[in-house]
Amino acid sequence: MHEINNIWSPFLIFGYKAPFYEINLTILKYSLIASFILILLSLIGRIYLYKKNSIINDFIFYVGNIFFDLIIDTIGYINKKIYSFIFGLFLILLTYNLLSLIPHLEEPTKDINVSIAFAIFSFLQINKIAFNELGFHYLEHWFKCPLSLNKDNFFFNLKILFFIEYILRLIFNLFFALLFFPFELLSKVSLIMSLSFRLFGNIFGGSKIIELVGMFLKKSLILKIVLTIIGLNLLLMTFFGFFEGLMQTFIFVLVSLNNIGILLGDEYLEKKSRKKICLI
Repeated sequence: MHEINNIWSPFLIFGYKAPFYEINLTILKYSLIASFILILLSLIGRIYLYKKNSIINDFIFYVGNIFFDLIIDTIGYINKKIYSFIFGLFLILLTYNLLSLIPHLEEPTKDINVSIAFAIFSFLQINKIAFNELGFHYLEHWFKCPLSLNKDNFFFNLKILFFIEYILRLIFNLFFALLFFPFELLSKVSLIMSLSFRLFGNIFGGSKIIELVGMFLKKSLILKIVLTIIGLNLLLMTFFGFFEGLMQTFIFVLVSLNNIGILLGDEYLEKKSRKKICLI
């Protein structure tokens, strides 16, 4: 174990010195605190779900209905897995983004590693939902086949010629799919970069602005008193701490939800939207 300036290198004893193997203990501490707060709020919310005619109960159902309508309006279809993922992702990410509202704490998402972790989690869940819904048709998003294997699109009807054409089409599709698979992989994985850098950039930028304003105010007691009286400190904290964190959480969730819709496809969503919605 090797620790310098809140950096822990657990694999240093094996000779691994790359930054990839280092853990920022400060960010880890904030992440654990955010997770503890989220678990505590979840337990409280679960208790109040069984209590009728309570404000907390009504608030939980109100927020839940907002996300129900959001998913329906965005992709036109909803089930238990999609709802649980989107609502859960929002609650977790919002808790992490708003942790800085508590004095002496900072949002873990201002660290690029935490943002990448959220992006990877979202990417895996999006593709898992798509695979569960589409089955093996989901692989069509990764392996593009330009030639149809539907017999109605074949040129020859004779059995021998039909069989030869089928084999040739199959070989060409296989060659084409393997040739362009790296490009499809890059296209899909780019979602991780898009989600992580958007989240990290905005949260990190907001935290730096608050930090710079705080350093500026420390140099002048009179200016600090005046700005505190007029409420500028509270305004900055409200905007960059609350609204920025809330807005980035919604953007992250909406991008994830839109990508679920893209993978499922308009035809599949339209067919599903006609059926009865069930979250049981």
